[in-house]
Amino acid sequence: MDRVLNAIDGARLAVFEVTDLNLNVLFELGYAIARGKKIWLLRDPSIADSDRAWEHMKLLVPIGYTSYSASE
Repeated sequence: MDRVLNAIDGARLAVFEVTDLNLNVLFELGYAIARGKKIWLLRDPSIADSDRAWEHMKLLVPIGYTSYSASE
């Protein structure tokens, strides 16, 4: 975990993939926000149930995200 937090500390921009709202990623995102880092959220809305999960996470909705679609 220290390696990840040190990487966030050293970053000018922290990018997070939040399609499935993984708890580890949410912790790291919160850490980056607390450290005053610029953040960029990525989300694949084509994944089933991702829209509902995103809407339930009201705290992140105002931040927004960049949409992408993963290829197989």
